[in-house]
Amino acid sequence: MTHHLAYCSANSDVAEALIGHLSRKDLLFNRITPDPSAQTFGQFAENLMYQSDPVVLLLTDNLLKDEGCMAGLYPAIQSLLAREQLLVITAAGKDEAGSHVPTEYDRVVHVMKYMNFWQGKYLNLVETMRQTDSESERQAMYKQMEAASAIPGQIGDLLTLLMNAGNQTLDWDALTANRFEPYFQYFGLYELFAEPPVYPASEPATTDEPEILPQADKPVPPVVFHQPIAPVRLPEDDALLPFEEEELDAGNVPEPAPAEPEDKPFFVESSPAAPLADLQEERDALLEAVHEGLAHHTDEVALALCQDAVERFPEDQAFRLALLKAYLKQGDFGNANMQLTILRDIGLPERDAFDLTGDIREAQGNLDEALYCWIHAAQLAPDRSDPIQQKIDRLQEWKRSIPAGTAEAVAPEVSEPAEAAEVHVPEPAEPDSTEANMSVSVDAPRQPDPEPITQQERSPEKGAHTRLTVFITGATSGIGRATAEQFAAYGHRIILVGRRLDRLEQMQESLQASAPAGEVWILQLDVRDREAVAGAVQSLPVSWQDIDVLINNAGLAKGLDPIHEGSLDHWDTMIDTNIKGLLYVTRAIAPGMVSRKKGHIVNIGSSAGKEVYPKGNVYCATKFAVDALSRGMRLDLHEHNIRVSQVSPGHVEDTEFAFNRFDGDTERARIYEDFQPLKAVDVANAIYFMVTQPERVNIQDMWMYSSQQAASTIINRSGR
Repeated sequence: MTHHLAYCSANSDVAEALIGHLSRKDLLFNRITPDPSAQTFGQFAENLMYQSDPVVLLLTDNLLKDEGCMAGLYPAIQSLLAREQLLVITAAGKDEAGSHVPTEYDRVVHVMKYMNFWQGKYLNLVETMRQTDSESERQAMYKQMEAASAIPGQIGDLLTLLMNAGNQTLDWDALTANRFEPYFQYFGLYELFAEPPVYPASEPATTDEPEILPQADKPVPPVVFHQPIAPVRLPEDDALLPFEEEELDAGNVPEPAPAEPEDKPFFVESSPAAPLADLQEERDALLEAVHEGLAHHTDEVALALCQDAVERFPEDQAFRLALLKAYLKQGDFGNANMQLTILRDIGLPERDAFDLTGDIREAQGNLDEALYCWIHAAQLAPDRSDPIQQKIDRLQEWKRSIPAGTAEAVAPEVSEPAEAAEVHVPEPAEPDSTEANMSVSVDAPRQPDPEPITQQERSPEKGAHTRLTVFITGATSGIGRATAEQFAAYGHRIILVGRRLDRLEQMQESLQASAPAGEVWILQLDVRDREAVAGAVQSLPVSWQDIDVLINNAGLAKGLDPIHEGSLDHWDTMIDTNIKGLLYVTRAIAPGMVSRKKGHIVNIGSSAGKEVYPKGNVYCATKFAVDALSRGMRLDLHEHNIRVSQVSPGHVEDTEFAFNRFDGDTERARIYEDFQPLKAVDVANAIYFMVTQPERVNIQDMWMYSSQQAASTIINRSGR
């Protein structure tokens, strides 16, 4: 019998001690640990997922902080626990100095520690990549970022799953205190407990037992001995077995009897010395069986076929693609994405990677991201892009049938992907940052997530025949960026205004690729410069000067000090940006709206403009000024048929607000880690809703908090 021991390479000493104590004549161990040089994120979890023998996971602090171990681990553990095929042994990890580090996840505060670790690690990778000029280094870092991006959202679920795993978990100290007896009892191997250990072949023979490594100082918990259970095996379907199983005498393993073709339609066993021609024949027969299974069998049988095929030919892209398709048919996007990562690691072309990521995004309902991926794939190989172009045309035709301002309440019918051997896989779209204090400029579009709007609720004035020209200040990050992506996704014309030219150019390229029906103009501009603002607006081409919507988003907070200790420079920056900048831009654009008797101004205020909080003195004053100006503007402009609105959000992540407030101090800027604030896209949705109401409707103010925030200083910080 073989048990598979999975562990982090940093804990090899603990793993070897465990193997030394548990190995018996009839119980051997196979070691599973990530290859630190391969950088194939997800392979460790993949190896665990498809074992048919019992799996033992050595859970340590080191494992919970290692990308190679954590990438894709949650769905693998979920599957193994559901099949009652996993035993988790929790042991202390160790730091760089070799000292023991407790592995604790029994309380929310401990779980949050790991969530914060991965969130910080991901953001550090993002920031490092932003500062890297080398394209080859950026590509290498992107793979690591991709592996790390999903872990902050999964590790809480993983540890919660393990907390509730009951008798499928053991503690190292309880295990060693009872001379490893609970291990044998768990697997129903109590008769082996009395046998002397058989030391691993790699260890020199000795009459002494291996040292039981000391763990962190803490009381040894009692062990509850459960009823012995039979050795765990995967459920077996006789129809899928390659040959009949029979009882085997110890040490006497006969050759399996050849089965008739009708008894093994999906799998052909081949000896290691089989000629290459026979192996190719086996592969072709198995691929045909897989295609037949995907086309005519139930999703469960098709999935089992694909899993068997991948186990037989793990490096064959066709079988990996078939397995990915089987997961898509079941709506299992987590495992589909894991197969995508493995495919990229074994050499899937970039064009095919973008293509299949588009298929996955479409199946998830993320249509804008799907379109972006397919366009990028078509650009990589125009001579082979006909099938991809059909997907692009289909999605764009459907999007054109949806009136601008109407949410995509009903997605178009998703066609079946191509045959498994021809499925294309795209590189996954860049994930949104979950950090509260930074906004990262990336090529992939942010997915708009508006609430559905019915046909009856749609504004006829701003429907399919009205394309708006939208002027957005502070457009290179946070709420401004999310708002630009929202309007561009529905085909409106966007004028992006910001101080950072590189980000403006990157956004222009990204938005034009993701929303080809829209047009994007950029203006490098500091709104605090009165003459520059006036000159920039006047310099717009004639076709861009009729601005329908002005979104005064540029603003910031600087410092968090009592009034008698505040920085005068901070005060000037906030007043010049939040008040004067808003006035300068409004003064330059509003006259054109008045002359046309048409327009909408949206000012981005804040809950700080509704209620003052300690040490927020000057920032709150500037946002109270925005509130007053919004009211005053409407009194002055309503007679010219110009609408004036304000959005006043509380805490919002995916922005640079906290990062700027604390002058780039990332540690002080981590203010959202213990609760879920609003996201930038939530505010963008509110702005879009305001603007796309019928002309008779003027929503004057929308005051927004996340569900865990009740006031500026009243927040439920019990966790995200």
